Amino acid sequence: MPLPIDIRVSLLDGNGNTSKQVAHIAAATTLANAFLYAQDLAEILDALSDAKVIGAEVLAPVDLSGQDIKTDPTVQSDIESGAKFVFRDAYGLLYTSRIPAIVASCLVPNSKLVDLQNAGVQAYVNGIIGVLGGDPGVNSLTKASTDIETLFSARQSFRRNLKGRRR
Repeated sequence: MPLPIDIRVSLLDGNGNTSKQVAHIAAATTLANAFLYAQDLAEILDALSDAKVIGAEVLAPVDLSGQDIKTDPTVQSDIESGAKFVFRDAYGLLYTSRIPAIVASCLVPNSKLVDLQNAGVQAYVNGIIGVLGGDPGVNSLTKASTDIETLFSARQSFRRNLKGRRR
């Protein structure tokens, strides 16, 4: 049985805190109908809550069972260590993407640079700049809906994992 599509509506209160309301709909729902559902749900929540609705998202699960994906993380994997890729569109706008727990062989030894000659790195960069998803494929876009055209930089990055550290 396919997993349901999640509809997530974000709300902002008077103290600046956010909360998310999640609803689930059938996996067979069309994308257009999922958007209509999200819009209707946002209006209903707006009427029921003193908080301000600040956004809605449609999150559809993807079946990865047929993909060639590892079954467990490697022992040395650490999401705090990763690689930050910065791409540029035709207008000079930047799009940033971070891959957590980057494989060590994807980095230039004794450097913080990503190895752009690595086949996996090339596949990722070419997919973001070009198309992914088969024929005819899908272009990756910036948040401003512009085509991503070039890689600007690719460097190792570290991000603190704050899970469990909040007071």
